[in-house]
Amino acid sequence: QDAGGYGQLKTALENEGYAVDTLVLSPDRTVPNETNLLIVGGPQRSLLEHETQLIDAYLKQAGAALFLLNPRTTPELVPYLAQWGVRVGNDVIVDEQLQLLRGRTFTLTPFAHTYGEHPITADLSRRGSAALTTYGISRSVEADADGIAGVTLSSLVQTKPGSWAETNLEEVFQKQSVSLDDQDRKGPISLAAAVTADLKEMGEELEETARMVVFGNAGFANNQRIGQYFNRDLLLNTISWLVGEEELISIRPRTMRASKVQLTPEQGTTVFYLSVLILPEILLIVGLASWWRRR
Repeated sequence: QDAGGYGQLKTALENEGYAVDTLVLSPDRTVPNETNLLIVGGPQRSLLEHETQLIDAYLKQAGAALFLLNPRTTPELVPYLAQWGVRVGNDVIVDEQLQLLRGRTFTLTPFAHTYGEHPITADLSRRGSAALTTYGISRSVEADADGIAGVTLSSLVQTKPGSWAETNLEEVFQKQSVSLDDQDRKGPISLAAAVTADLKEMGEELEETARMVVFGNAGFANNQRIGQYFNRDLLLNTISWLVGEEELISIRPRTMRASKVQLTPEQGTTVFYLSVLILPEILLIVGLASWWRRR
């Protein structure tokens, strides 16, 4: 339920009739047959070899998977997803923004209002620049099916032309600075891709279709951002398409929710010390000083 958690996503899925559960992929287990969708949600540690193999076996049985990835994590998924035509970059998207009084600035939390031609994003595309979605620190995710039989890909979300894919991660995370150079790719940059795979054409025995969507950021789905702009619609539409329920794809009506402040652990600790320890002691000292002066 904290800012980086997925409690609101779980509630949103349950409200649409889905049963949500946690799956631990141990070596002696498989993905249950009744699983309609497998979500790999922002893993912080690398997946073990048997975990990747179990995910692959599930997809090749006409499964559906949603990968929410972050920069500098799960390098083992890069060559695996490339087999499905999804090219995940070892980079960070830098977005250009115009801010009042500050002018032209750059940020690592991109906004997007350009969407590809796909059932997931059709309603968002019709709304044009009004259909904003916002993301945390993201990596590029490109659709590249060259030489891969049976795979159809679509780029779902693209950043603005002033953005670029920064490849010098040391400069970003260690020096907190960015600069566009020859090694970087200029925008628009794709940060999500959808895959439809004909398993028979890919060389599998099953005459079925597997579906996959890969996002280069997991933060847009967490409790802090899922309620912002059209993030919830994009995410739920993605899930509806993955499980084969295209009739549920829509722009959902805005609902009024109680205002809630999401604090990080550091902010919560600061509030605790200020409200429980520091301010009461200051009031006590002021009161004692006033009493002593009057006495």
